[in-house]
Order: sequence, then structure tokens, then C-alpha cells
Amino acid sequence: MRLRSIPVSAWIGFAGIALALFCALFAPYIAPYGEREVVGEVWEPMGATFLLGTDNLGRDLLSRLIFGAQTTILVASCATLLSFSLGVLLSFTAAVLKGWTDQALSRLNDLMMAIPTLIFALVVLAHMMRMTRAAILNVMASPYVETAELKGLSRMRIIARHAGPNAIAPIINVVALNLAYLVVGVVVVEVVFVYPGIGQYMVDAVTVRDMPVVQACGLLFAAVYIVLNMIADILAIVFNPRLRHPK
Repeated sequence: MRLRSIPVSAWIGFAGIALALFCALFAPYIAPYGEREVVGEVWEPMGATFLLGTDNLGRDLLSRLIFGAQTTILVASCATLLSFSLGVLLSFTAAVLKGWTDQALSRLNDLMMAIPTLIFALVVLAHMMRMTRAAILNVMASPYVETAELKGLSRMRIIARHAGPNAIAPIINVVALNLAYLVVGVVVVEVVFVYPGIGQYMVDAVTVRDMPVVQACGLLFAAVYIVLNMIADILAIVFNPRLRHPK
């Protein structure tokens, strides 16, 4: 695929994600102040010295957000990687082997859906497995897959060359929605395990009624959710050429 065919909105989304990752990875070098350093008065307004103002203890809000993004992105990325890899693997296994294997994995899926939301990565794994399994089963029942089987192609070749590429669009949407859920839902994990991330910072701000901090965290979570959904729509168009042409 040529780079010129990628929409401008996709480049904007990629640039936003790259900027967020850069800030999270190089927080100690780009943050104007330390994470816990008291640098001013309590609740100072935005200005040239403090771009986003200060919090209830006089710490720079911009520096706190940059450092907090490290923990938030790390937890969300690890949970997404685990749920995506296991979810896709188990869903392909259930859809291809069927029989008792499908039944056993489906019962395991129901069990994980009942686990408390503290371990929300397992809930995401269960949701991803169910949605991906449905997409694979729908593609495997298509006429072109049946034609490939009648031609004598192996099951793995059918999945790799025909079923997989056609099932990638709904899988991308599921991954984006779950990643957005993880980024916002990581508030629970950070509060329970006392991780110094944006979620913990937001809860602390709510406790002391620090409205500027709450608004900043809320806007950040909303921006992440919007960007991830936009990237999911763009990738669905990129991987499905039929969506790039009007009917």
C-alpha cells in the first residue's frame, strides 16, 4: 500500500499517538519540573511559568500529567498486548477446531466475564475472544472460503490468505474500543494498587475538589478515546479497499 493513499486524518491521529508516547517515554527530560516537586503556590492559574497551573499542593500540573502518562500507558499497553494476543489465538482455535474445544473455550470465556472488574484485563480478553470468534466464524462460512476448501487448500493457508485479512476490520474495531476502555478504566487499577498515574492523580483531585485537575484529566481521557476510535475507522478503511471507493 502506498503512503500517499493514507488519509490526512490518519497522519494526524498517528502524530497525536506518537506525541503522547514520546511524552510518556521521555517524561524526565521534557517535564519542566519534578513529579512531586512543589514549585509554587496552591492552585496557581495558567500562565507563562506554569502552563496548566498548579494543583492543591503547589506542584506543576503539566509535569504531573506527563509523568502520570508513563504509568497509565504502561498498564494499558501491557493489558492490551496480553488480551489481544491471547484473545485472537483462542478465538482462532475455537472457530477452527470447533467441537469440544469450542465449547470448553466458550465456558472459559463465560467464567472470565464473571471475574470482578479489578482484573479488567481478563474481561477485555473475554470480550475480544467472543467478538473475534464471531468474526472468524462469519468469514469461515463465506462462499470463497468454501471454494478454497474444495480446491484442496490447507486450513492454515485458508486462514492466512483468505479468512484472516477479511476478518481484520472488526478485530481492529474491537481492539480500539478495548484499548480506550483500558486507558480510562486503568483508574481502578491505579487507585487500588496505588500506582502514581493519571487515574490516581484524578481521584486525588476529586477528593480535594481540585476542579482544574479533574477537567484536565477528563479532557485527556476523552481525547484518547476519540483518537483511538478515529484510528480504528481509518485502519478499517486501509485494510478494506472496498471502503475506499464510493458505491
